[in-house]
Amino acid sequence: MGERMMKLRLKILIVCGLFWTVPSGTMAQEGLPVDSSAAEPGQKTTWVDSLLREFSLEELIKFREFYQNEVRLFEREERLLRYKGIRDGEKIYALNPQSPFMDKVLFRLAEYYFQKAREDYFRAMEKYEEEFRAFEEGRRDHPPDEPKPDYSRVIEKY
Repeated sequence: MGERMMKLRLKILIVCGLFWTVPSGTMAQEGLPVDSSAAEPGQKTTWVDSLLREFSLEELIKFREFYQNEVRLFEREERLLRYKGIRDGEKIYALNPQSPFMDKVLFRLAEYYFQKAREDYFRAMEKYEEEFRAFEEGRRDHPPDEPKPDYSRVIEKY
């Protein structure tokens, strides 16, 4: 699985580069690759320009959709593994709370709970932003309550 994750991360980085739009010359100033083969003297172009010459818009859209789906699958797998880690960590703690290795188990369990709490908070913020937009547009009578992160499980495990 580690190799698959590394390949996916590499693909994501490459695709992110496909869709970043930057002013002409910006990437050159940052020391990133530049395609100047089609440039007139004094005109700077970025490597994004060469991608647009190599791939059609339809192909780029297909790339984006493919990698967005890969990211969703990766995030789903990450959530599943976190859930399993929490489940297994709680089982280990319940079976042998006096183990000399329990400090490591509890530390990792707290990390899992922190990641879950952070993800829950970000999801709640997305919902809050939608509801707040509805309030601004007059589709809601009152503003929604802003969510707050809940780190109580994390603190309990530390």
